[in-house]
Amino acid sequence: MIPAATCIAEASDAYHVQTAAIDAVIAHGLPAGEVRDGRVGPMAIPVQWLPVFELMGIKTEDVVNGECQNILAGTWIMAYMQAIQPMQADGASYAAGRYSVRFPAWLQARRQAWAPVVQRAAQLTGIPAALIDAVITVESKYNPAARSGKNAIGMMQLLETTAALIGGGNPRNPEDNIMMGSKYLAQLATKFNGDLPLTLAAYNAGPGAVTKRGYRIPPFPETQAYVPQVIALYSYLQQHP
Repeated sequence: MIPAATCIAEASDAYHVQTAAIDAVIAHGLPAGEVRDGRVGPMAIPVQWLPVFELMGIKTEDVVNGECQNILAGTWIMAYMQAIQPMQADGASYAAGRYSVRFPAWLQARRQAWAPVVQRAAQLTGIPAALIDAVITVESKYNPAARSGKNAIGMMQLLETTAALIGGGNPRNPEDNIMMGSKYLAQLATKFNGDLPLTLAAYNAGPGAVTKRGYRIPPFPETQAYVPQVIALYSYLQQHP
């Protein structure tokens, strides 16, 4: 049996959640294999999360019965709640499903400056403005000059090959970049029947990576951290536009 401390360290490294925060949750958790009051195992994972893990290719019985798998899954949820820094992800907020976002002044100014373009992209593509906002914030923090190590471009971090398939603009132009990235999100949402986790996983890792794994979130650490970050921020922005 793998010691719990090893599992905690692995989960902390994978999802960038402090070990102290994980320890705080486990202190109020359940034994592996135990289900009580709608919660499961050492991380007391709410049972409504189990279908999400099934989409990721993680079997319910593994989350319920496996100590390490439960710790990894619970830490993934904490990453979801943590979203972008500085979100709070302590034991109390994990249990209650509460979190807050405090944008730095410079990022808030960028969001406000580009809000009209985001709204227009939402109207043209049918993708909610809050989701476009969340994707841009996580992808680039609204930096028009952002470029990734894989040469993804601009605020919505579009690859040249992807931009060429989307068409309709120049990905190096910030406004076009937002429009094209939103159009791509709409295409992926259609392909994956509106399933938000799979749409976001495809945006991050490519649709082929999702379909090849049986329409599940690919087992890439970056993607499995990216999906909860965007969803958490999107959920927050829907309530706090």
